[in-house]
Amino acid sequence: MTKRNNRKSTTLKQQKIAKAVVDNLQGKNHDTAKVMLVNAGYGKGVAKSPKRVFKSKGFKKELKRLGFDEDSAKKVVTEIMIEGKEENRLRATDQVFKVHGSYATDKKDEGHKEEIEAFFEGIKKLVKK
Repeated sequence: MTKRNNRKSTTLKQQKIAKAVVDNLQGKNHDTAKVMLVNAGYGKGVAKSPKRVFKSKGFKKELKRLGFDEDSAKKVVTEIMIEGKEENRLRATDQVFKVHGSYATDKKDEGHKEEIEAFFEGIKKLVKK
């Protein structure tokens, strides 16, 4: 049986693998999923199918606790859209369009520069309120 600590519904292994993933994303480590799973205490069988762990509720809950969740990502995208360099603002806008389903893959960004700038101005006004 896997030991659980005081964080309800997350196991110690889930906490370790979530921390390892965050460290990898931040560039502190450069391990593969298999290596991270084995180092977190998972068996080689589980390490061959990392999706089983990465899709688990406990793993996702631990990532959220560490600040890696949808709400945090939205805040970062908003900051980039308002204060970022133009090329980063365009990429952030692209992500917003994808999330909201208004992204058309056959359209080119060059033709929508005015729309994008108007969108940024609208966001700035909302944030300043």
